[in-house]
Amino acid sequence: MFATLAALALLASPPPGAPVKTAHYDVYTETIDRDDTAAMLEALHAHLTRYFGRAPKDRLRVEVYATKDAFDAALKRDKVAAVPSGGYYAPETKTAYLWVQPSEYWTRQLILHEATHQFHLLVAGGNTAVDPAWYGEGIAEYFGGHNWDGKELKVGVVPAVSLEDYPAQALKQFGELKENLDGIARGDVACERPVGWAMVSFLSATQPARWKALAAQLDAHKKPEKAWEKSFGRAGPDMVKAFKEWLASHQQPLRIVWVDWQERGDAIEGKSASGCGALFKKAPEAFEAAIELRSGKLRAGLMFNYRDNDNYVTLQVTNDKASVMRWTKGIWTVLSAIDLDPAVPPVVSYRRDGADAVVSVNGQEAGRLPAEGEAGLWLENCEVFFRLKK
Repeated sequence: MFATLAALALLASPPPGAPVKTAHYDVYTETIDRDDTAAMLEALHAHLTRYFGRAPKDRLRVEVYATKDAFDAALKRDKVAAVPSGGYYAPETKTAYLWVQPSEYWTRQLILHEATHQFHLLVAGGNTAVDPAWYGEGIAEYFGGHNWDGKELKVGVVPAVSLEDYPAQALKQFGELKENLDGIARGDVACERPVGWAMVSFLSATQPARWKALAAQLDAHKKPEKAWEKSFGRAGPDMVKAFKEWLASHQQPLRIVWVDWQERGDAIEGKSASGCGALFKKAPEAFEAAIELRSGKLRAGLMFNYRDNDNYVTLQVTNDKASVMRWTKGIWTVLSAIDLDPAVPPVVSYRRDGADAVVSVNGQEAGRLPAEGEAGLWLENCEVFFRLKK
């Protein structure tokens, strides 16, 4: 009986299948592209090697599961204690585990985050968690902030758009912590990951020599308060002011209205089975974007005069037509429409003309309305690259 139960338990939580093997990684995924993930991790390895000055000797294993249940089962299989988060680097197995998140960008951010923990602790931290928490989490989030186009990986960047919007969160949370930069740095005041991201990003960018000295002490598990005092002294009003100004100047330009948007190389990618938008936080007087259909049937363009999710206007470009349509409490109303040449790739534009908002396609005016609310990008039931004109 015991043998039968043991066998059933093993079948319920089998070890993962054959991973993709790269120069440095063994990568297992269930639903996301394994080769793409492996290529991104190899690019991360190069960034981390430059940052830390060396690399772990052993191969690195990363496992990405389709669901939280599968993730939990993997931890249980490997006798790793359960965790409530979306991912975890387990020092006892030297493996990074995680599960797929609500957006493609968020999933990749988490992969980079956990793989950074893995690399960091193996190469510099003695495979033991470092203190204070903002330091270890901040480094992982710093390298998690990325732009991946399938070939080139940029890290340590503020993305144009993301669901998490760490810069906005960090600015808000820092205020809620009464701007106690010194207490945060010393580990006396607990903070969330966005503030940790901001600390690492700000200190490494503005005072790299002192940052390097602090990091070396924290990696050696020196007491955080002593390490901070030795490297930076105390964070006075001038440093607090500089931190706030840096954070305010490193904000995402776009915010998401309905889920799947990300920056991909020089493009803003939107992908959805329904309508979704990405709005400028500070609406420019004018902007234009070339549209490239990636998959599905083209229905994309602009969202403007946005008041809330039940009241906005869209410029909807299809293969041969552009329509200005108002959405009000579940009902579409066509306001105007123009014909398009299907052979000409669409470029949509928005501009303020006095009190009016004017939208056009390839220089042809499609609609004019009294300007109000926010403006940005929009699509429905397709995948599109928007390339904003500089």
